[in-house]
Amino acid sequence: MLNLALLLILIAEVFFFTHFDKKIFGNYFSPVVILSYPIILILALAIVFSTALDFLPVNNSVLLLCIVGVFFFWFGSFFWSVIIPSKVINNVAERFKDPHIEVSANLKKVFQVFAWVVISIMLFSFYKTYRSFGNISAVGSDEFSSDYGGHGATGHILGLAIPLLIFFISIAKKKDYLTLLTIVFLVFLLLLYRVKTWLYIPLIGGVLLRYYNLRKFRIRIFPILISVLIVVLLFLLSYAFSVKADNYTFWEKVLMLLKHLTGYIFAGVLGFGEHIKHNFPIGESPKGLFMPYINLYNVITGHQVTGVVSPYHVFIDRRCLEDVNVKTFFGTILINGGYFIGILYTLIMSIILYFIWIVASVTKNYWFVILYIFFAAALVLGWFDFYYNQLPFLELPAYMIIFIILTNKKPKIQV
Repeated sequence: MLNLALLLILIAEVFFFTHFDKKIFGNYFSPVVILSYPIILILALAIVFSTALDFLPVNNSVLLLCIVGVFFFWFGSFFWSVIIPSKVINNVAERFKDPHIEVSANLKKVFQVFAWVVISIMLFSFYKTYRSFGNISAVGSDEFSSDYGGHGATGHILGLAIPLLIFFISIAKKKDYLTLLTIVFLVFLLLLYRVKTWLYIPLIGGVLLRYYNLRKFRIRIFPILISVLIVVLLFLLSYAFSVKADNYTFWEKVLMLLKHLTGYIFAGVLGFGEHIKHNFPIGESPKGLFMPYINLYNVITGHQVTGVVSPYHVFIDRRCLEDVNVKTFFGTILINGGYFIGILYTLIMSIILYFIWIVASVTKNYWFVILYIFFAAALVLGWFDFYYNQLPFLELPAYMIIFIILTNKKPKIQV
């Protein structure tokens, strides 16, 4: 009953912030909206189904965290609409008006050539890695993924597939076969890497960009069902090579993967609750929130890049089979930074994200829109974990900012 009451408070809070942002800024794509509604959905599913599916119940600490976290995360909206004079945003927006570059058929062809260069290089990397391991079963191993695209030049090249995939999904049409084929190959490259985050973020980003261009949400049952089936299929494929349970039939393996998919959905919200329940540390690793800058320094100075994987593991099911180390967007911020640094970090991040969203909305600058969509796609997965402490969220935006500076004008989309 307490969980239901807290969920209703969270829903009311998010509804208010949604109405405010739409009234002030004119669209529903604000950071707090993109982050909050998926979290509400996953929390509701976990409250209703987690125990029935043999998972642990939702701890009310995660609901309290989301209520407080969303409040501070909305601060960027208050900051730019109330505290800072509107002329500041208008002056910034003025710099990106009257574009001289169009995202036209010609530029689309340039991107397609660029995409197929990336595809060719990564397919060669896969072939070379496969030859070095000499066994197709090795494709499911972490070592194979690392050699294929986890470091060095191929790691940076594979990262370019993310904004390219966002771009092509956003402009794809039914009979545009070359674009559709390009999307399939880009998805295949990211699927081979087996890190689901870097597959789902561009897929979500591409869909968000399509809706953003329409300026409205269209809720249609059939496309939603198709999207869910595609997500499930890609999830199953991402584990296809790593399931070694030879004593199980094909359908038993599928059921195992579906159970794991359910655990993946509940991992963040249940994982944070179990972290609090077991009195695990909070605030002992603030540098974990700033790893992109630390790793950039490591790359420049030739030192080893430090991972951002949480060392705190918990079980979220009664049989102690689902071991997770993700703690939701706000949970990871809190666990790494503690209360004071966590709040301060959330406030600053909110100001930056709202700034990008407002400028993208006001100027309609295509590159600024893609920059925002890239960040927003990670917010959609906030029910699972926090991703802005990973190096691609410093590297890929840098490429897009270069485009913004070089064009400095608003492109028209003609595809």
